[in-house]
Amino acid sequence: MTNNQNCFCVLTDDVAAAVADAMKFGGRTTVVMRHAERPPLEFGDMTFGRNLPLTEHGARDADRLGANLSTICPGCDISFFYGESLRCQLTAKRMAQQIAGAKLADGPSPFLGGESPYLADVNERLALAKAGNYIDSLNAYFATGRQRGFNELHSATAAFITSLATLQRSHIGVFVTHDLNVACSAAGIGACRVFSDSLWPAFLSGVVAVNLCPTPSVP
Repeated sequence: MTNNQNCFCVLTDDVAAAVADAMKFGGRTTVVMRHAERPPLEFGDMTFGRNLPLTEHGARDADRLGANLSTICPGCDISFFYGESLRCQLTAKRMAQQIAGAKLADGPSPFLGGESPYLADVNERLALAKAGNYIDSLNAYFATGRQRGFNELHSATAAFITSLATLQRSHIGVFVTHDLNVACSAAGIGACRVFSDSLWPAFLSGVVAVNLCPTPSVP
């Protein structure tokens, strides 16, 4: 976690509370969060569950988080973006429906899914996972910036932030993606650099940051 007079950046399971804290700092708030609960992935599914919906529990949780955000910042300028997987789209849509005046993107943003700047060769990543101790391998990536199946961490983070900033024009931007993108971005911007089985982005957890995507200057 980074939290000082000029900067707020945290990985959290309570996105709504973190947004409330972030708003005290002023500036623009960016949220990079995991989708709500989905059914289990099927073994061998090379789409990684692209068309999986939310579970009933996940749908209710997304509604609840949207309602909590509406209470925290009623009438706020907030926009929602999502990856191409159905579960990301449904999470963003259900959250946005709870907030009067919220803007929902017209279509998915590939960098929040399979075209993430962090991801390189999928077969290399699958081999890394099959080798075991996957989180240890990811921690090595977060520590050194390099790992097979992934692009260099710091340049990928710069590209990821650029993509966020290109889309965010509202005071609060919510980007719904997958756990790996959340973990990589958290490590890349310094919110959390070491993970474990018990410290891994859960459903609807995410990174909340202030001025990660500053307001564009007007010429």
